[in-house]
Amino acid sequence: MFRTHRGAALAGLIVAMTALSYIAALAVAAATGLREGLPINPFETALALALLPSVAFALSIEALAVGWARSSLRKLLVGGSASSLNDIAYVALYLTGIGRIIGIVGLLGAGLWLEHHVSAGAGLSIAGAWPLWLAVPALYLWGSFWGYWEHRFEHSRWMWSLHASHHSAEEFNVLNVVRSHPIEWALNDVANLLVPASLGFSPEAIAVTGAIFIFQTPLLHSNWTGLAWLERFGVITPAGHRLHHGVEARFHDRNFGEALNIWDRLFGTYAAPGPDIDAVKIGVDAPAGRHNTLDPFREIWLQTLDWLTAVRREAAAALTPAARRAGSLPSHAQCPAGDGRE
Repeated sequence: MFRTHRGAALAGLIVAMTALSYIAALAVAAATGLREGLPINPFETALALALLPSVAFALSIEALAVGWARSSLRKLLVGGSASSLNDIAYVALYLTGIGRIIGIVGLLGAGLWLEHHVSAGAGLSIAGAWPLWLAVPALYLWGSFWGYWEHRFEHSRWMWSLHASHHSAEEFNVLNVVRSHPIEWALNDVANLLVPASLGFSPEAIAVTGAIFIFQTPLLHSNWTGLAWLERFGVITPAGHRLHHGVEARFHDRNFGEALNIWDRLFGTYAAPGPDIDAVKIGVDAPAGRHNTLDPFREIWLQTLDWLTAVRREAAAALTPAARRAGSLPSHAQCPAGDGRE
């Protein structure tokens, strides 16, 4: 009887949280993403409309699947750790638009300039006339391919100082999906528009596919590791993604896929999660003050300085004859001490 009542209560929670978050999402979209007179990024519109509902849905369905004791809701609401509280802080940065402002300033407006020109019609027109039933699956596959390589680049020494912010979560909860450095947010915004626009996918196809990705991604950071059996069918699950976040060196540079694991399998970076996946420790080894300090502005400033230092160092190294002959981007696992996960 108790389980029946608990299931009914959680089912009601799913409906209530999703409905309320849709209302909040519409308000956020109206305030930030749909301003008259500015070019509209259809992926950003999908993000504004779908992120909050997808997080609410993931929080609720995870609690229903794994129980209250293991749920993200419990971690966030009861005795929240510094890691969980930091996730809440990053959500606040997103909702208020402060994070986007930091990203725009950090890139000196280059991201907005690129978005404007892509929105104005840059790219090919191969897929522009495709019906949605064809365009959406094609874009999902195309986006997962480029997302794989984008994620691999984020783990290079050029970008790891920023991407480490996401990996700094010390416990999995659904809000991890929003934990990213604002400059990385801004770069991802450009990529998320440039990739589909490169083949001329319609704004409708971009928005629909974006919403699918956005509903899938929060679940990857949930504790629903029981979905691991889906890995054999080419789908990334919370178990496979937790392995990607593992601190131990054997987990580094594995499972870059954020939607499908077929590209990891094809390019030799896939690792299947084992039965002990829930015991895998996640997080980063980094200098003090960079992560989970409950002072996100100071963290972002220090991470930005680390990133600028890394870019200068890698650019200088790339100009040397030895680096040009090597012709490859080293991974974060090979970063100098204090720059990555050693």
